[in-house]
Amino acid sequence: MDKWMSFIKARTSHTFLERTKKFKEIRAKQVDLVHRTSRKSFAVVEDELKQKSETPEAISRADVWIHAYEARKTNSDGEVQDSDIVQQVKQYKAQEDPSQHTSITNDAVAKVLGPDPRGRVRGFGFGANLSKVDGQIHMGNKVTRLENELESLKGLVKDLLGRLDKGGNNSVMFNFRQMR
Repeated sequence: MDKWMSFIKARTSHTFLERTKKFKEIRAKQVDLVHRTSRKSFAVVEDELKQKSETPEAISRADVWIHAYEARKTNSDGEVQDSDIVQQVKQYKAQEDPSQHTSITNDAVAKVLGPDPRGRVRGFGFGANLSKVDGQIHMGNKVTRLENELESLKGLVKDLLGRLDKGGNNSVMFNFRQMR
C-alpha cells in the first residue's frame, strides 16, 4: 500500500502535472503524418524507386518522401485521400524544374515542412546530415553541367570537322586532324 500511495503522490505532484501539460502541448502541435512504408527505411524506398525508374538520377528526396507518406488505399468514391501536407508537397514538386536538382534547403519538402531538424535530413536514410547531402547535390549539378558542356563541345568539333571535309581551309583544323 505504501508503494501505491507514493505512486499516486508522484502522479499528482505539481511538477509531474506541469511536465504532462508541456508534453500534451508538444504532441498537439505535431503534424499527423502516417508513414506508409511498413518497416522500410527511406534508403530502401529510394533504392526501390531507382530500380523501377527509367531515369534513376531523376529520383529526388521529394519523390521518396511522397512515396513514404501518400495514401495507398482509395475511399468509397474511388479516390485516394492524401493529407493536406502530402498534397502541398506534390504541388511544389510539380512546379520544380525536373532537370535541376534543387538544394535540400529549398526543395518541395523543405518548402512545406520547413527546415530540417538539426542533425537530420527528412527523406534520407540513417546518418544523412545536411552538409553531406547538400554537397552531393551540388556536385551532381556540377557534373551534369560539365557533361552538358562536353556534349556541346563534341557537337562543335563535329561541325568543324564536317566543314573541313567539305573543303574548308582551316590550319587549326588541319593541325587538329593530324593529332587525331
